[in-house]
Amino acid sequence: MLFARNRYFTKTIRFRLAVWNASVVILASMGTLFVLRESLRFALMSELDQVLVEDIRELALSLDAGSRADDPQVLEALNRKAQAHELHGWFVRLSDFDGSGGKWSSNGAPELSGQMRLSRNRLPISVGSYRVVQDRYERGSLTVLVGSSLTPIQQDMSLIDRNAMLICLGLVMVAPLCGYWLAGRATHPFAAMIHTTALLRPAQLSERLPVRGTSDELDQLAQQVNKLLDRIAQYLETKRDFLANAAHELRSPLAAIRSTVEVALNEDRKPEEYQSVLEGLLDETANLANLVSQLLLLAETEADCLTVAAEFVELNELVSQSIEMFAPVAEDRGIQLRAHQSDSLVVEGSRLHLRQVIINLVENAIKFTPQGGTITVSTARQEEHSRAELRVTDTGSGISADDLPHIFERFFRSDRSRPRQGESRGTGLGLSICESVVQMHGGTITATSQPGKGTEMTVMLPLATTDVPERSILYGKALRKPLRSAARVE
Repeated sequence: MLFARNRYFTKTIRFRLAVWNASVVILASMGTLFVLRESLRFALMSELDQVLVEDIRELALSLDAGSRADDPQVLEALNRKAQAHELHGWFVRLSDFDGSGGKWSSNGAPELSGQMRLSRNRLPISVGSYRVVQDRYERGSLTVLVGSSLTPIQQDMSLIDRNAMLICLGLVMVAPLCGYWLAGRATHPFAAMIHTTALLRPAQLSERLPVRGTSDELDQLAQQVNKLLDRIAQYLETKRDFLANAAHELRSPLAAIRSTVEVALNEDRKPEEYQSVLEGLLDETANLANLVSQLLLLAETEADCLTVAAEFVELNELVSQSIEMFAPVAEDRGIQLRAHQSDSLVVEGSRLHLRQVIINLVENAIKFTPQGGTITVSTARQEEHSRAELRVTDTGSGISADDLPHIFERFFRSDRSRPRQGESRGTGLGLSICESVVQMHGGTITATSQPGKGTEMTVMLPLATTDVPERSILYGKALRKPLRSAARVE
């Protein structure tokens, strides 16, 4: 149990942020301390080199002024200076020009075993634990060497190293704690969001994540989650309305069937009367079956799982079949039904569903067009956008401006603005089905109308671009484009 808890703890964002923060702070601090240490060591060495160069210049100026190297007063002064700087290990040595033999050394001068022969004039170098500078003085055939011990600098650097080590140890101990605390402050809004999300209830569609108003990434995340919740709430509300409307639509034919059966069973009737009752029941069951089929089709399109056989469809052929089917109905109602077709228009999709779109549009136009009206079904090619255009235009009563934005909604009927011709009553699903099918074929459907003058429905579908054999594909918004650009399937 403890192991599982520790394993979970190490996978939290807070732990990872704490580790990264502590690592960055420790590495940055150690790097800074190292740079400061080296800078200080360089500064101390540079200062020592400058002092040694100045000392050897001072001695050279004394010799140039006429002082002799073996003058007791000069040597005594050099000894006094060496004694005065004994803590720094300062010394001076005078030797032959070639450096082979020594003439004189100040008190406490170390033995450097002739290593200075290779050094350049007045170039500070390190020899063992000493820093020395030499200069060759031709007058008197002398080599003058001035040096100082590096021990004070090494002691100072040792003290700095100990302090830096203590600081590093303190950082190693404090940085993780501070990093964990800071990570907790940074992830606190996440914890609040998780807590609020855990309390969200499907029945309370108005609940949302809190937005702190800082406009940072967490606020942006909360806003995006809230937008998702808004879409889910809207989706559930639409589903709820759909179920309520579907139940209402199903109740009417079921109630009619039940009342008809109850009336028929109240008393004995003649065979002709029973036959009339059965014919009425057959009509009601046919309407009920049509409504159920439409509801199932809408449910499949809503779930993006409508499986159909995709094929190359000649749009003009479907228009001709629809005109031929509705010609008797239009003639019986005194409506002129005509078609204007362009050249061959081949689209890729389901022949059955595309035919249903045309039938729904023509049937709607016939229902709302009075006697003596005209319905025109036309097709055209939009070369610029590589699309096929289908227009169904009627001279009916038109649709009001208030109803026009809602005609593609499920179960919506604009009965007040568009009086129907005849006794039939629709389900309010036809245009919604048309929109779903057209969108699944990658097209669009729009409507324009003028009350009292008529309505025009326009469908735009992408033209087929390649010759591909009929194949079975899955129509859905997320898969439509990849499937249309998929490789050839035999």
